Amino acid sequence: MSPRLNDECIEELYSDDYYSEMYTRSMLPVFEKRKELIGRRKFNQTISYWGGGKTGRVLDIGAGIGEVTDVFREEEGWRSHAIEMNSVAAEWLQGRGHEEVFHGDLDAYETDLKFDIIMAWGVVEHVVDLDGFLKKVLNLLAPDGLFVSEVPHGQCFLVDMARKTGMDPKRILMGEQHIVLYSTQAYIDLHERSGFESVHIQTNGLDISTVSKEFNVSVDNEVLAPMQECIDEKLYGDLLRGFWRKP
Repeated sequence: MSPRLNDECIEELYSDDYYSEMYTRSMLPVFEKRKELIGRRKFNQTISYWGGGKTGRVLDIGAGIGEVTDVFREEEGWRSHAIEMNSVAAEWLQGRGHEEVFHGDLDAYETDLKFDIIMAWGVVEHVVDLDGFLKKVLNLLAPDGLFVSEVPHGQCFLVDMARKTGMDPKRILMGEQHIVLYSTQAYIDLHERSGFESVHIQTNGLDISTVSKEFNVSVDNEVLAPMQECIDEKLYGDLLRGFWRKP
């Protein structure tokens, strides 16, 4: 995105009525279902790559309503911390029993604690100072700690379809919010130059579902799912997810 929004505009964007309405109307009423379907799956995969003891301390940056963090805390007994800029989401998180909820951004967050796992689901693509952000994440991690990040993927099937057909790629190209759209190599380089070691990289996509809906084509789930799996196996899905170790 060029020119990029400055820090003041970004803070205003994520604190405004758009996000508050999204949380209030679309996400909070189905929190338990999101926790069951999304939070549990992300927790299981994250823990599998962490490889530590039974419990630890987790920090979720841009936690939203915390469907992932809540699994760590309520169901698995982790000490959970959350950072969230939106006031509606932050208030919800504060009522969920987390050890700490910081209303603001990572730049303003200060602590002497070290975390076993830090997560940033759909956050890095919104950040202006990418290197500063990841260096702070690295500093907050305990030795051998795990960082999880997920970003929209600039080299995905969905983006290529948008180029060829002129279709709206929906949640991928959101210039006022997604100020960086990553190629696979740029995503890897960003983390490695900040001092992280790669543990696992994959894509997770809704490419086929998004395209079929855009063109009013019905695709049976029994066909759609394996098609998307084929795309993701080639790192061609619309979200890049990486698991990164602090040496």
